[in-house]
Amino acid sequence: MGVSDAPHFAWLNTASEPIREQVRASIPERPQVLGLGEQKPSPFIEHLLEAKEFDYHACDLFPRSAEVIACDMNDLSPLFGRIRADVVCLFRSSYFIRNKHDFFDQIKKIMAPGGYLFMDFLIGSSDLPVLDFRYGDVQAAFAYDKDHPAFFQTSFYDDRLVQEFADDVEPFCRHSRRWPLSTRISYLRKAGRYYLRDVGALKDLTSANLGEQLHALLPQENVFSLADFRADGFEIIAFGAKYFYPLVRKFNLYCFVGARLGT
Repeated sequence: MGVSDAPHFAWLNTASEPIREQVRASIPERPQVLGLGEQKPSPFIEHLLEAKEFDYHACDLFPRSAEVIACDMNDLSPLFGRIRADVVCLFRSSYFIRNKHDFFDQIKKIMAPGGYLFMDFLIGSSDLPVLDFRYGDVQAAFAYDKDHPAFFQTSFYDDRLVQEFADDVEPFCRHSRRWPLSTRISYLRKAGRYYLRDVGALKDLTSANLGEQLHALLPQENVFSLADFRADGFEIIAFGAKYFYPLVRKFNLYCFVGARLGT
């Protein structure tokens, strides 16, 4: 993480504020909290459960301490029978999920009935306002381990996104249609032979066809929606979106979902 840490978690806290008291009142006195892709409690959890005692479990594919459980978010079986979480958080790494259906099947096995799932989903990337996680001829990746690269592959779309957050969606689409000059120059230097192909690849992207174009570029199992949460027994209790380019000059259009598992 880096320059976008503070604004990102400040936004998550703001987006979840309307449901904060509801969550605090409905979870057990000492809730079990699971952080997927985390090494320690996130600023989100520290804010949500401020002054409340909780038992925290972190799991990550590359644990940096003995307290962190070694676990791939695409294979949660090491957690089966070991954790019954009242709150689960998965932030800034949902793009590593390979199949949304498998994810829901597994996450429900480690959640308590009535438990809460909080996730954010990325549309775009840090470097480019694109939809398909590609830079030149290389698939975008954040390699925690250079010998085991994990590729960005999963995104999000829901009609509520364009209906309720046009002020964030429109600037992202505008940048996708016409990259900023600094982005054009950088791309010419780093992947010049793909420039003409890629600079105009989304020249027709608008809020109205964002979903259509996203689904055309990514497999169905790699595009989450609010309907997917509901189909798997979750109630949507919070939804938000934020385009971070004006704050940190990264082409990150993030969506936040707060959902409660049925009892």
